[in-house]
Amino acid sequence: IIKTLETTTYPGHIITTGYYVYNFQQANPVKQGTTVLSKYDFRTNDATNISAAMFGTVGFEPSAVIDRVCDNTSGFYLDRSVWSTVCSTRMAVPPPANMYITSKYDSLTKKVTVDVKVCFTQSYSKKVNLTVGITEDGIVDWQEDSNAPSYYDTTYTFNHVFRAKLTDAYVGDPVLDSSAKFPYSTKLPGQVYERIFIYTVTDPTWNLNNCKVFAFTNDNVATNDKIVLQAVQTNLK
Repeated sequence: IIKTLETTTYPGHIITTGYYVYNFQQANPVKQGTTVLSKYDFRTNDATNISAAMFGTVGFEPSAVIDRVCDNTSGFYLDRSVWSTVCSTRMAVPPPANMYITSKYDSLTKKVTVDVKVCFTQSYSKKVNLTVGITEDGIVDWQEDSNAPSYYDTTYTFNHVFRAKLTDAYVGDPVLDSSAKFPYSTKLPGQVYERIFIYTVTDPTWNLNNCKVFAFTNDNVATNDKIVLQAVQTNLK
């Protein structure tokens, strides 16, 4: 469903991040008895903490959080039966800001330099946060599949695997926030927020040619107001 939305329904307009969390069975590496069949473990503390801080405990799979929209019945985690409908609704909402992102990789130092700009196009009075991270596509590993021989697909391709966060806080970092104007200052048309991140890649298993850097802004006002305003991504290299 996600692949269809990304490539066919809204090509170039959807950015996906797959969070693999601890303490949820379906995110665990594949096992047969006590033998671990998976080559990789995609779970990270950052993914677990982001999910817990922003959305609460995962209750079912497959589930998706779309633009951090909170449904009054099911919360942030949405069943696949409504993914298309929610995407259609969100696509019709004009963002209050444009975003731009560039990434440069130095093979000698293994450092990634990411430049993110948020350019407001209208007045916006809510508190806004920024999140920046890295994902990887094209990872082949074992996957449980009831339709595959012996219940396992040994050449399943995992995409959008969350690898790292570059922003500090799990809820994102403040954008044009001012403690002098309680509780936050109004963003004005033409105001630009720019920030540069430097990240050192230490995991040799990452295929950097398949990695992307993503960034998004979102409301951070109340428990149920974490709506994503705009998002961008680019190749890491």
